[in-house]
Amino acid sequence: MGDRVLVGVDGSNASITAMKWAVDEAALHGLSVELLMATGRPLFESYGSDAHDAFVKAVQGRLEAARDVAREHHPGVPVETFASPDLPAAALIATRPEVALRVVGIAGRGALPGSKIGSVAYQVAAHAPGPVVVVGGEPAPVSGDREVVVGVDGARDAEVPLRAAYAEAQARHARVRAVHTWRHPAAMFPGDMTLPVYGEDVAQRAEERQLAEALAGWKADDPDQEYLAEVHHAGAVETLARLSATAELLVVGARGRFGFPMLALGSVAHGVLHRARCPVLIAR
Repeated sequence: MGDRVLVGVDGSNASITAMKWAVDEAALHGLSVELLMATGRPLFESYGSDAHDAFVKAVQGRLEAARDVAREHHPGVPVETFASPDLPAAALIATRPEVALRVVGIAGRGALPGSKIGSVAYQVAAHAPGPVVVVGGEPAPVSGDREVVVGVDGARDAEVPLRAAYAEAQARHARVRAVHTWRHPAAMFPGDMTLPVYGEDVAQRAEERQLAEALAGWKADDPDQEYLAEVHHAGAVETLARLSATAELLVVGARGRFGFPMLALGSVAHGVLHRARCPVLIAR
């Protein structure tokens, strides 16, 4: 595991919010923070032009300003800065073993008006080689019980989001709310086609057993960790988005059991990025 949190900054309000979240996260896990500003153009080649010198100076000034805000926000966290000539998404996605987590604001300077999530945030969430947190807006203040919500769909790699959720909950002294959803098979058929025999009570109990089996190992390994297990007969995106309103963090896997192998993000991960009310951790 790496020893730093990498966060993209571009001077926008969204990136500053993401940076503050990243600094808090680093403090929770004893990590350092690296602020990355990617420009999409060469920085340090000597062109001998006043315009290029001014551009480099502006980039360095923005990085220094961001570093000062980060250090003031959490003085105990080591903060470094780095400028890259690559495009922002490429710079953030690049494989770097020292990076434990990547953090991006949901929409930076280049976001289209009216769009919820910017292209950089989506590309990083979809293609980065490790876990990614997308931070949108100002996270709601914590009230009542602190909790981390995790979507569990019974996929073979369900252990990945569960592991991430438990680690984040332990660091925050919060409970885990493990959520599994299912839909009536009729919802998978067009029109009014329904199955001739289908017991919803039987199906509900089967889904509850599936969630209990997924959680069994975690309960045994850490019996003191508080958790809730919920099975909802509802859509996954709608349910997780609703629960995110009072959560500190929402954790989902990159792809679920029905995700196509060629897709970087499954429909649930894609949907919650657009609708969640708290930071979203894409676990992989």
